[in-house]
Amino acid sequence: YEYYSGGLNKQSQTTIFSVTKTITALLCGVALKEGYIHSLTDPVTIYIPELKEKNSFFSQLTIEHLLDMSAGLKFNESYSWNPFSKMAQLYYGNNSLRTICGMKFANGPGSKYHYDSMTTAILGILIERATGISYAKYLSEKIWKPLGMEQSASVSLDSKKHHTAKSYAGLTTNVREIAKIGRLYLYKGNWGGKQ
Repeated sequence: YEYYSGGLNKQSQTTIFSVTKTITALLCGVALKEGYIHSLTDPVTIYIPELKEKNSFFSQLTIEHLLDMSAGLKFNESYSWNPFSKMAQLYYGNNSLRTICGMKFANGPGSKYHYDSMTTAILGILIERATGISYAKYLSEKIWKPLGMEQSASVSLDSKKHHTAKSYAGLTTNVREIAKIGRLYLYKGNWGGKQ
């Protein structure tokens, strides 16, 4: 079944916001398989060493905690119009890493599930640091091209100066390309017989 309304069609592109988190997790799996990431139990400070001096909990924070959203960050996933909220700073700010460095912890990593975009923002930076490749280029090389996507996608950045991808909510694509990602997940990463 396929139906479009509001002037949209099968080529219409829209920002998929939090569905981007699923794509980021997929890229993390690719980076792990390719050896850029050694283990999901690695502390994030191996890849983002500047976090080590910001808060001692960052040294206990692992990639697995980011994927499970059990980072323990003191972050309110609020979409109110408060321009001072951490969500507003993350999404509308021009330096994602600075916002991350200023984060506090509500509890120890791994102790409690809490949905938040900040965990995936950290994961996106970690993937770029581990691979040495921009988020968009890695996505293009490892997912978009191999799946034969029909249209180019775009990824929002925090600023022209810092070029940090909004790996938690910044991918713009169309519904058919997302269906291909869904199919890839359904078949546990196998596409046309290739893992």
